[in-house]
Amino acid sequence: MPNRIGILHSGTQGNSDHKRQMDAFIQSLAAAGYVDTQNLDIAAQLWADDDPAMLGTHADTLVKTHKVDVFVAAGGSASSKAAQAATKTTSTHVVFTSVADSVSPAQNMTGICARTSELDAIRLNLLHELMPTEKQFGALVNSSRPHYSAQDKVLHAAATALGIQLDYQDINPSGGKPTTTAIDQAFKDWALRGIPAALVTADPFFNNHRKQVVDAARVNKIPAIYQWREFVDASGLMSYGPKLTDAYKLAGICVGRILDGAQPADIPIVLLTSFELVINLMTASALGIVIPGTLLARADEIIR
Repeated sequence: MPNRIGILHSGTQGNSDHKRQMDAFIQSLAAAGYVDTQNLDIAAQLWADDDPAMLGTHADTLVKTHKVDVFVAAGGSASSKAAQAATKTTSTHVVFTSVADSVSPAQNMTGICARTSELDAIRLNLLHELMPTEKQFGALVNSSRPHYSAQDKVLHAAATALGIQLDYQDINPSGGKPTTTAIDQAFKDWALRGIPAALVTADPFFNNHRKQVVDAARVNKIPAIYQWREFVDASGLMSYGPKLTDAYKLAGICVGRILDGAQPADIPIVLLTSFELVINLMTASALGIVIPGTLLARADEIIR
């Protein structure tokens, strides 16, 4: 009987970038010798559509209804937490694709630490290097994300060290389902008040709605720095972080090892350590700003 795996994603099905990342995962599994409908059964791919309440429901469905052998938690730490809760009293193995914490939360779990929010302070430093005379920047945040309080402390400390203030715009202060309307309003508010640039902090919701975030920055002429290079590919100004597609490839390798008989506890969490600074000069030109030579010299890729 083929091994059964189930996939839970916090985002929305149909997003082309999500498809590219999931394709990388499937291809990595195939390279490990596991192909759906041959010796593997991908029982279900369930999408939470950015609704945190659906993560738990879908996680239970994968475990109790589909009875998967390996649970793939994609789309951030919230998916991982839902998988942990759903598999707590089962023998189901869990592989997560991108979380912020490098310590496994349970014996049945392993995967990829993408060092997401951990790099927000570096992104703020890069934004300050772009505009060194400015004393205030915007910060787009989602306070309902896991470990937000730790993320906030890191950002506050980084801003204090740079001698700047952050104007926070929280897209989900009530803790319900976040909306893209809040993203648009945040950039409009910054533009009206003359906030010169913004940090879009690490969060799956912003990645899931990358086009809306980048469009809001463009329409309101707010230079911004982002978590993943895909934002810059979509005409965002700058990004700094690891390659998200690499995380999905590595997650596929982890699942392959488990299907070969390894236990999650014996597979160390993979810590992504290679980061890239990507700059879009066309966007810089449209915004009427000049990228300092110090940033251009360090850029891993420049889009012209």
